[in-house]
Amino acid sequence: EMLNALNAISEDESLLSVPPWANKWLLAAVCAGVLQQALILSLPPIAALFEVAPLSPSEWAVAASLSMPVVLIDEAFKWRRRRTRTERAKSDTGTNMHPHKP
Repeated sequence: EMLNALNAISEDESLLSVPPWANKWLLAAVCAGVLQQALILSLPPIAALFEVAPLSPSEWAVAASLSMPVVLIDEAFKWRRRRTRTERAKSDTGTNMHPHKP
């Protein structure tokens, strides 16, 4: 969800073109959330309070790899929206029109 929040900085622009630091408050919130999750999972007294166990490096890798498709799918949707918008703009200005045949 944290990656998805960063990807939501722009509805249409790619995360690669609008960097995460474009919204410093969102970046701070994401960092705070990640730190909070890491502390809950790493510190035994807090982990016991939440009844969770620390994750191994391989479990962290699985969690990260499962979260990436959300970003990739959203990036694909953004690309499609940009492409559709560009095609409509061309159509509206007449640059994509074909000459009429008599």
